[in-house]
Amino acid sequence: MVAENNEFLLFKKEMEGLVERFAKNIKEYKAPHTEYLEARLREDYLNPMLVSLGWDVGNRKGYVQNQREVEIESRTRIGFAKKRADYLFRIEGTDVFILEAKQPREELTGEHIFQAKRYAWNKDLPLAVLSDFEELKFFIVTTTPRSDEESQGHYKTFNYLNYLNNLDEIWNILSYKKVKAGSIAELLNGLRKKGIKDKKHRQGFLILPEKTKSLDEQFLQLLEEARSEIGKSIAKTNKLEDREPNFLNEVTQKIIDRILFLRICEDRDIDTGTKLESIVSIWRKQTEESERGGKLINESLYTKLASHFKTLDRRPPGYATFFNGQIFQKHPSEELNIDDDVLASFLDQITDETSPYLFNVMPVDHSISQLLGRGWCFRNAFTIDPKVGQQKFFGKCLLAQSTLREHTNV
Repeated sequence: MVAENNEFLLFKKEMEGLVERFAKNIKEYKAPHTEYLEARLREDYLNPMLVSLGWDVGNRKGYVQNQREVEIESRTRIGFAKKRADYLFRIEGTDVFILEAKQPREELTGEHIFQAKRYAWNKDLPLAVLSDFEELKFFIVTTTPRSDEESQGHYKTFNYLNYLNNLDEIWNILSYKKVKAGSIAELLNGLRKKGIKDKKHRQGFLILPEKTKSLDEQFLQLLEEARSEIGKSIAKTNKLEDREPNFLNEVTQKIIDRILFLRICEDRDIDTGTKLESIVSIWRKQTEESERGGKLINESLYTKLASHFKTLDRRPPGYATFFNGQIFQKHPSEELNIDDDVLASFLDQITDETSPYLFNVMPVDHSISQLLGRGWCFRNAFTIDPKVGQQKFFGKCLLAQSTLREHTNV
């Protein structure tokens, strides 16, 4: 206890100096054309604060990358496309929470909050922290983050002007020793018992008393719904009476597999040529121009998508991006019709910048990430009743083996 008291006193002394310096320079930091960027903020304020909280920011213990207590993001950011948090914290090799840093000139609202919560959720972590040192925001992340619900999961915000009055609480939540002792789990257990009321005095909870759907469950539900809608669209807009009973299931699965494979590659910086989001954007622009009386566009969204699939199967290979496995080999699914709105809805949910899914971040034990390792397919079976000519839908889970190497030339 004496040792911890001494560590807390060192933390207190460090924070007193940081707060005093920040107060002295805040006008310069927040000036419209300031050169004080995020990297400087991390070096000058966040790193010293974290070190005083007991975290091995500089990896003095010499751990390998995936065992470091603090993994610091150094990849280049391009607009909203940044897909990794600035700090990922671990206890004995296990991820525990993330911290997203911003320069003081930026307001900690909107996309920054969503970005922090989205990263934590994809890492299956319950706590996301966002800071520009002027503020320290805490978010509880136990359900799918939404870009239009800024206050979702908001636990507490500290301003630098009241840091010194709240050092005990900050220490008890974020210090290495307290986190190792279970401070985050303790925080969550306490919040589950605290009811809150919204502006209309309706009873609610900061986080749900019952366990919310996990990332796996939420994503598999999305796939199940998408597969159902795409399958129904194929059955409705194509003549399938003479097809084999498993045809609808096979072509629907092939389309889903190809889309997911490309999304994983895109988020992991594997070149796939034109991105799926761009294909949807081009289709929408052409459709809008056609509706305004411009050039008539007869090409559907799926026609564009199938054309993209074909370009990725080059035999013999050329200089353009290609994949030499079976996933993009010629397939009957490429000749089908699919309702544009159905396909666009699914693609929007997994490609839009407000999508909660980060395919480069999901832990390796999650279902979708396993496609890059030993592989998986969550299949919903469609069968055709030969007597009535109707398509029936049945859900069941099957595993399929697949590797990235089988599908790519890299």
